[in-house]
Amino acid sequence: MQLSITFRHMDASDFLKEYAREKVDRVNKYLDRAGEAHVTLSLERHLHNADITIHSGSWVLRGREKSEDMYASIDLAMDKIERQLKRYKEKLKNYHSRKYQPHAGAHYKVRHHVVALPEPAPLPDTTVEAPAPAPAAEEAVPHVIRTNEFLARPMTVEEAVMQMDLMNSDWFAFTNATTHAMNVVYRRKDGHYGLIEADAWRERKDAALASMAVPGFWDSPERFATLGLAEYMDRIEVGLDTAGSLLQRLTGGARGERLRFPRDLVRRLAQQLYLVGEACEGLFEGRPRDAFLLVRASRSGEDAELSDAFARRLGDMYRAWAKKRRMRLEVLEETAGGGEPYRLLLAISGFGAFTILEPEAGYHVLEVPEDGRTRRARVLVRVAPQPEEPPPAGRGGPREQAVRAFSREKREDAGRDARAARDAREGDGARQGQGGGEGREGRVIVRRYRERPSPLVRDGVRGWRTGRLDRVLGGDFDLM
Repeated sequence: MQLSITFRHMDASDFLKEYAREKVDRVNKYLDRAGEAHVTLSLERHLHNADITIHSGSWVLRGREKSEDMYASIDLAMDKIERQLKRYKEKLKNYHSRKYQPHAGAHYKVRHHVVALPEPAPLPDTTVEAPAPAPAAEEAVPHVIRTNEFLARPMTVEEAVMQMDLMNSDWFAFTNATTHAMNVVYRRKDGHYGLIEADAWRERKDAALASMAVPGFWDSPERFATLGLAEYMDRIEVGLDTAGSLLQRLTGGARGERLRFPRDLVRRLAQQLYLVGEACEGLFEGRPRDAFLLVRASRSGEDAELSDAFARRLGDMYRAWAKKRRMRLEVLEETAGGGEPYRLLLAISGFGAFTILEPEAGYHVLEVPEDGRTRRARVLVRVAPQPEEPPPAGRGGPREQAVRAFSREKREDAGRDARAARDAREGDGARQGQGGGEGREGRVIVRRYRERPSPLVRDGVRGWRTGRLDRVLGGDFDLM
């Protein structure tokens, strides 16, 4: 196997060259075709980066790792490649044994930029008097740290998934050998694979539009779902056009490529792509689009004043989130005072609104250490889909729809809780409120919040933890 080694930001080393050669040669036993390999070793601050690419026939294998030791980084990168080779060993042999010929079709040129974003400034603390402003420092600007170019060559979806895995990547762009259209496969958060197809999108939209010409369509209850789908797809297409315009501005258009970018423009583009991506994923999975959200302070054995104050802060968090994500938000009900627990009911519409908010459903717990004990405030957040049909005429309107939606959800919860209680009686070990992050009424504890002695937020649903309590309560809970 031909091998080339490149050193960046560090001196060349014969020992590292020999070590990398031995490691790369070790995978020859999995390859039936002699290929070539390129190893890039670089030093970035205190981290040693190893980027190894191996070409074998029509396939590309890649492993990238970083650590505090270059030998360890080489080992870790090659371990990634070797694991995927073992996984696809038989398939690769089958392709090579039948003298695999690349599919005919267009090869689209794809350019992938990696942009480094500066750390966002902390939100100001409005509870204390602001100190005098410090002298203005030069604002950090996002900049390109790496650019890759490759050809999206024709292949089947199965081959694209295999190529993505062999490259240890989370996504892969290719030309669909059947439809000859540009497609992207990607790794989903649940471990499965997703496929974005331009033709499938067009067919689905055309089918929705064609159904409007069917006799009786405009009198059928299903018309609301069909019209809503077509309108939502139109909005997503406009959103993609907006992202394209932002990208063109970012890259400089006809004036040539930039190497440094306006921070606000990068933020807007990243958010637009994020929201459109959530909207597309929800649409392809047949999920609801818009959401009702209910925030309610818990009074059962809780500190009423603390729970109400925490519920208001969560309400402000969702308002801030909706404003940042450019969602349409309508306050349907807000109740506080008179001895009643705080209650906020919102209608939220926008790209991926339900998909993003659904994991928020459950208990949010504030923990306050005080005099050797911990005070806790629980707030229940509930999320329900908005119906496709318009709200009824007269009094109530969207609020009446929300009440009905949460009533249906409550009945479903009651059925689930009854089944859990029956299972517990039958001895399967399932007990409400114990283990698995379950809270009262069998609901999951979504997040735990702590302000002192040091800020900490733990999300048991999305699986993250952070000390940036200010960012979470500032509306960025979905981006942590």
